[in-house]
Amino acid sequence: NGNGVNVYQADSVIVADNVISDCAFTAVRVNAGRNTQVRGNTCRNSGEVAIFSEFGFSGSVIADNIIDGAATGIDITNLDTGGYLATCTGNIVRNIFPSSAVNPDTRPVGIYAEADTVVANNVIENVPGVGIAAGYGPFVRNVAITDNVLTGCTIGIGVTVVNDPRVGRVSVGGNGGSKALSAHPHSRSR
Repeated sequence: NGNGVNVYQADSVIVADNVISDCAFTAVRVNAGRNTQVRGNTCRNSGEVAIFSEFGFSGSVIADNIIDGAATGIDITNLDTGGYLATCTGNIVRNIFPSSAVNPDTRPVGIYAEADTVVANNVIENVPGVGIAAGYGPFVRNVAITDNVLTGCTIGIGVTVVNDPRVGRVSVGGNGGSKALSAHPHSRSR
């Protein structure tokens, strides 16, 4: 189905030390998996998201991967369907495409996270969009974005801003880099 490795409703799976290139969609896709690890992989030229943790996942570790070329680098999403609890650390994400030929809804983002997630110690380079994004609309809760390096991003860090009781805290601190490194709110509504 256009994915390099697809973990579907499986728990305690480790996807490690692979080189995955030229997938139509995703290099490593975790869909509703619990306690998974995606580590030490090199993902090149993914047509959609290079590494996905989506839908009813919980307990994802995404660490020490290299992503070079994708429409979105890492996507930790779907709080709306119970997706939560992840760490995203030590990754290199670079050369994000301005759009996806296979999914027009995919946006140029280096790392995206929604719920109960730490995004720390990553290096992000060349994103014609948001380097690190926390949430979309009301879908954000307990995200920490710390000690990342971002260069060549149109927007360094974006945080959703909405007036909704479901929205949780986002903590941003200790990040650095150059060229367009600034925190800007992004959202379809405020």
